[in-house]
Amino acid sequence: MIPNILLQKGYKLERSHKTGGQSNTFIISKDEKLCLLKTPKETKISTERKFRFKFEAEALKVMDGYGVPKVLEYSIEDDIFIIMEYIHGDTLHESI
Repeated sequence: MIPNILLQKGYKLERSHKTGGQSNTFIISKDEKLCLLKTPKETKISTERKFRFKFEAEALKVMDGYGVPKVLEYSIEDDIFIIMEYIHGDTLHESI
């Protein structure tokens, strides 16, 4: 579920959150702060899928606005994940 590297950095798994078409999300915490962890469903993913994961993280990093979560860190190396701030509310899909 949560990559070992994140456990070593002090993150704790709080609970499973939602599952999308290609990813799973989890609520994690570090120093009492809730975050959202996004990981791919598959354990082995294609180079294209890694590129899309990185593109999503980089796009979120440059966006700034209400309802846009800030990316805290991400990796597309051995452990593939995006950690972003947790914003309580409806998902984009639910809002549409």
